[in-house]
Amino acid sequence: MNMASRPPNIAIDAITHFWNFPHTRTRLQELQLPIRCINSFNSPVDVEAGRRYTPSLKVKLMENVGHFVMLEDPETFNHLLENFIKDLV
Repeated sequence: MNMASRPPNIAIDAITHFWNFPHTRTRLQELQLPIRCINSFNSPVDVEAGRRYTPSLKVKLMENVGHFVMLEDPETFNHLLENFIKDLV
């Protein structure tokens, strides 16, 4: 199945329901573990907003990739992931 061939309203509906699910933000605030995110400059993360719910949030953004950063540039993704892991151990 090619996700890109699906109507956009399916993804929009899914993420809207996720954030409106009771207690989502509360549960994020209760996490007692480091949160790391590797994302695309095309879909940047609102780090300031994220840190309101998970203060440990650290983000790395990749250039020249879309949504599937790990598939589109596995070498850069693996390098960033390895650095995150090294920082945690």
